Amino acid sequence: MEHARVERFIGEMVPREHPPRKLAAWYVRGILLLVAGVILSSAGWRAWPSHDQGDGLEYLAMSEAILSHGTPDIRESDIQTILSHNVGAATDINTTKISGAWLRQMKLHTPRGIGIYLSRTGRFYSYHFWLYSLINVPALAVVQAHGWPLYSSLLITNCVLLFGLFAFIIFTPPWRLRRTILLAAMALAGGSTFYLGWTGPETMCFAFLLAGLVLLEMRRFGWALLAFAIAAQQNPPIGLLAVAAGACGCWKAWMCWRDTQLIAPTVRHLASLVPGTLILIASPVFYWIEFGTPNLIVAAGFTDASLMSGIRLASVFFDLNQGMVIAIPGVFVVVAVLLLYGVWRRSHDFWAAVGLLLAAVAMTVPVLSALNWNSGAVVITRYAYWLSAPVIYACALLADSMRWYAFVAVGCILTVSQSVVLGDFGLLGNRGNYLTNNRVAAWVFDHLPSWYAPVPEIFAERAVHREGVLNDGMVFFYVHQGHASIILASALQAAALSAICSLEPRRTKHVMSEQRWEYFYPGNQCPISLQDGFYSIPVPPPGWTGGSVAQALARHSGKAGPISYYHASLSVAGRPTVSADGKSIIVTVEVINNGVAPFGSAAFPHTVNLGAHSIDAEGNIVINDLARAALPSILLPGTSTRISISLPISTTLGYRVELLPVQEGVAWFDQWGTKPLIVGPFRACAIPVIGEACDASGKPLMNATVVQ
Repeated sequence: MEHARVERFIGEMVPREHPPRKLAAWYVRGILLLVAGVILSSAGWRAWPSHDQGDGLEYLAMSEAILSHGTPDIRESDIQTILSHNVGAATDINTTKISGAWLRQMKLHTPRGIGIYLSRTGRFYSYHFWLYSLINVPALAVVQAHGWPLYSSLLITNCVLLFGLFAFIIFTPPWRLRRTILLAAMALAGGSTFYLGWTGPETMCFAFLLAGLVLLEMRRFGWALLAFAIAAQQNPPIGLLAVAAGACGCWKAWMCWRDTQLIAPTVRHLASLVPGTLILIASPVFYWIEFGTPNLIVAAGFTDASLMSGIRLASVFFDLNQGMVIAIPGVFVVVAVLLLYGVWRRSHDFWAAVGLLLAAVAMTVPVLSALNWNSGAVVITRYAYWLSAPVIYACALLADSMRWYAFVAVGCILTVSQSVVLGDFGLLGNRGNYLTNNRVAAWVFDHLPSWYAPVPEIFAERAVHREGVLNDGMVFFYVHQGHASIILASALQAAALSAICSLEPRRTKHVMSEQRWEYFYPGNQCPISLQDGFYSIPVPPPGWTGGSVAQALARHSGKAGPISYYHASLSVAGRPTVSADGKSIIVTVEVINNGVAPFGSAAFPHTVNLGAHSIDAEGNIVINDLARAALPSILLPGTSTRISISLPISTTLGYRVELLPVQEGVAWFDQWGTKPLIVGPFRACAIPVIGEACDASGKPLMNATVVQ
């Protein structure tokens, strides 16, 4: 009797045994894996050598740390090792960032905003967890042994992970061959080649997420929990699926105990969940111990819950510039049609597919709080890539339940759609970037402008081709055939439409977007004599009476890009000096307002000050906000002033300094055509007794009190 109860339970909880595959089936599956391997190898060869994308430097540094001393804390010796390898091999390392920012600030014990942070135990860790870096250690060892570019280790790791995923999909699940082919093909062509050379964990997360879904369907809950937990260490929202797999495993153990009253099998079910559970909590426990918070990214202020909105949720899946639909349009069509068909059938596969899509939406919600929404990406946003795993899985599940002729039709749709996608963007997705509009979005802007209102950050950054430009002190607009057809302005500055043309905001067709930004669609009501393209211009200054944007075009080239009322010229007034306390280099600058509008430190709501960057010999910015000095309250057009700015010696020596006016919260004036004033480089004097700082020729800077 007891044996019968156990047998009945096993029959319910374990997938039915399928007959052994024939030898021919193994040959076919082997050929499939060989084809996948050839495609991966070809894509990997084209992506070689990989270079820094996303947060690749942080992951590479952690891999070096683990390889060198067995722990993920980043030390100066790890940075020196990377730099020494970079000198002897290919120059694929951002030496400015790693030596100018990391090494310098690590010595000062003040790393902030550079990817690494000082923990409570006095060690330096990245705000990203180190599991992906640990997986990358073997590839890094091989790369270093052969003298190859260091970032290529991450490319090799991504290739190995994807090949392992395809081997698992092809040989492990007891499915019909047609479903295996469909799932493997879409997993490969649906974005994996785009992110193959990406120096981040997106490929790892996609591989383990998709493998976890296969294991979940096979009712291998312990293994599914383990796969989801590994992926969740780099993208925590995947932890939702890990929790679901763990709950299923606990339910399975409970059913075992209820039906059998046997301790051993029940304990085995629970024990299978332990490895995945330990890995799932590894990241929050680690950061709690080292920093007193379960998530360093959130604690460091890189997320904002107020940004979470339905607009962003739709953007992940449907945005025409970076949404998931761009990479797998055929999958969206097939899933939509088969779901409508499945409403009448309501089969097990239908409900499973609905559950997968709901899981994708649920995992999307936490990522909506990201500050940098239009961030570095390849074709589609990084989140959309790994979130596509359950969508692709739902497509394969629904298609496999159809008759053979319907399945063939699905295969044709997917083949044609993915051929178009890969033909347009290239196998590696290198025919576009995240700061330009793709062909689909550009066509819609031209012909159906009111049909596409992306997250404002996407519109603004792709309009001016740079990050961090969205703020309520700017107006962005698109000109097509002599008319401003789309205008993006903050609801707080709706009156700024007068900067483009004479429009009454409330009488113009408009759509409210997130964070109180609005899209306006004037149609033919806003003629403007500019070439077709995207433009940006500051909100008119207080008291502006200069009329429309035409008055600000005197210094404009006529090409699409930023326009401004503001322009200045700068020159050095006298030699730089050292402050009395020896902590600052003082530079006096003459600033002439040769624009068409006044600016100054009293301009509301965005004041204008004199700012400074430190730059290296190649002109790369090392420290963006090195110093500030207040300008007069108002500097009228045609007038000038002299202003002294204090540059901290500790972060200035060894670099040149770039001086520019900056409209706080809006932009530096070089974005609008003002030429930066460059001084230096400043160096530590060879003989310390002659002075604290010397100029490029080695001559010491005089003390400010002596000059006076």
